[in-house]
Amino acid sequence: MIQIEKILGWHREIIFQNRETKQCYRRILGGLAWPALPAPGFVVVLAEEFLPNHSVNPPRLWVVAEQEAASIKDLHRYCRELRRQCQVEMWLTDTSRKQEVRLFRNYDREFVKNPISLHAAPYSDNSPVLAAYTQIIVELTRPERKVLHFGESKLSGYMLSRTPEEGERPAADFPPLAALGYVCAEVVLRQPMNPKTLNQKPIADWDPFTIGQKGA
Repeated sequence: MIQIEKILGWHREIIFQNRETKQCYRRILGGLAWPALPAPGFVVVLAEEFLPNHSVNPPRLWVVAEQEAASIKDLHRYCRELRRQCQVEMWLTDTSRKQEVRLFRNYDREFVKNPISLHAAPYSDNSPVLAAYTQIIVELTRPERKVLHFGESKLSGYMLSRTPEEGERPAADFPPLAALGYVCAEVVLRQPMNPKTLNQKPIADWDPFTIGQKGA
């Protein structure tokens, strides 16, 4: 079972470290996709590599945990467990799914002092098609500049089994890839958030492929 803990970085900033591999991460994000019957819902945890400021390489992204569940109650339970194990800072999801969000928050009411932070994933308010996210995932996994690493995750298999026609269907119909797309889009499109402002929607853009380039 993976365990990630908070530690102090080189400049005494808070970063995250995998206890087993000693890899250090700049931030830990969770993706939560609601069930799309008959497909169960899916949660995934993505860790962004911590690099020194002078590094010219883009930070690598690691899928460090994943879990599927057919019920909102079980999805909530897994989110809480993974937040504790992996130090997940925020969960990206389709917050336009009001019924699912309401039910999720009902299960969270007993944890009123430490609620789970749900945030709208990029594009999720526009009923995106699957291709909106798979295009980002493909860019992050190109062999010549591979950034996203799946490890033992099943998600690479989900990507390979998709057809071009499915790319035009709603992303919500494919919970595993929707959950991964939520966190990948967040990393590519938005700046890391200050823990003091986690309830605010980030607006700054960030491109992992421009790190270290002039003007970046």
